Amino acid sequence: MDSSQNHRSPVFSRKGQVFTVEALLGSLLFMIFIWSLASFVSNSKTDSWSIAQEKLADDALIVLDKNGTLATLNSTLISQELARMLGNSTSFRMEIKTSNYTNSGFVNLSETSFGSSIPDEKGLSVAERGFISSFNGSVSNYSIARLYLWR
Repeated sequence: MDSSQNHRSPVFSRKGQVFTVEALLGSLLFMIFIWSLASFVSNSKTDSWSIAQEKLADDALIVLDKNGTLATLNSTLISQELARMLGNSTSFRMEIKTSNYTNSGFVNLSETSFGSSIPDEKGLSVAERGFISSFNGSVSNYSIARLYLWR
């Protein structure tokens, strides 16, 4: 036998090392992918109540705007409508900031808050909607309503 046939080349002797390094790098990349996926999922809203509460807050403001209740700026009327829509299991707080546009720009007319006090705990959903109030067919006020909901 030829001595060159008995001696393995360095490429074949390192084949196992290269495969091991590739496997370790692949495992590391896989673990990073799983960790980032788990982090993303844990940060997303998984509580169906939170998602439903956000939609409820948005929908309540849309209804109040479309039926003209928001434009009245009447806190009693708005509170009654919200209580009717939300029921007893959901608490709310409404903040309305009203401005008027003059030649010198927007002028803050009023800030109104009504409803329950906002709790310090999590689980609070917020919706915001801009709307206008008109008088004799012309725009008189620009307002922003912010509705906080929690259970």
